[in-house]
Amino acid sequence: MNINIAQWQQGLTGLRLTARLNVMTQGHAGKGNLVMTIPETAINWLDADIPIQLTGIVNKDLMQASAQLPVKVTGMLTDPTIEFQPGSLLRFKGQLTETLTVKDARLPLAGSTLSSKGFNGHLNAIVLAEDTIWGDYRVHFAGRSTDFLPDQGNWQWRYWGEGNLLPLKARWDIAGTGSWVDNMVSFETLNTGFDVLTYQHTSMLAPRLTLLTPFRWLRNDKNPLFEGKLKLTSQRIDFPAGDS
Repeated sequence: MNINIAQWQQGLTGLRLTARLNVMTQGHAGKGNLVMTIPETAINWLDADIPIQLTGIVNKDLMQASAQLPVKVTGMLTDPTIEFQPGSLLRFKGQLTETLTVKDARLPLAGSTLSSKGFNGHLNAIVLAEDTIWGDYRVHFAGRSTDFLPDQGNWQWRYWGEGNLLPLKARWDIAGTGSWVDNMVSFETLNTGFDVLTYQHTSMLAPRLTLLTPFRWLRNDKNPLFEGKLKLTSQRIDFPAGDS
């Protein structure tokens, strides 16, 4: 850690700060190093404008995160706002459960802000994952957030993706819209289809799933709720022939 404070004799209003901080981590993927740098910057406690660069890798247990985050810290330093600059990107990968591995999860953050109230602005995500039981998939989320943190605020999004469903030996695609408002996650529209579904000796050609009523997931430990209705259609269903 290297911190240099200049012009401190002039009091808090005249401070100029230069800093470099290294954080070392250790995980299944080895050692990681996260570096934070602040070029020489005047410190205004009531109206800050501090450029910060976060670059590097954090390893924790089976997960790894990498950051390329040019940001600015603005506003009152007692309650600052972080403004993500062009090129801001967070990435994650690693094993979440015994069967599920995130191959690559990307969160492009350029143009959004983060404060004590949450995220504001565009909030997008791209997830590439593989499950040894359910198969692999790639899903995109693109939306806009208002004072959003998990179970707080509002995130409206649309989503689309594709993958392979191993148990039914099918390739699928998905698209729709949804939201996360406070502790309620909703899928308002959904349209997902498969090339073919095969179970034992019965097969369905080009089946599609759509919503009759939105899916609602209330994230409440005491009174959780999960509800919604689906409709399944297919071009053709082939049943096994009877024994002769």
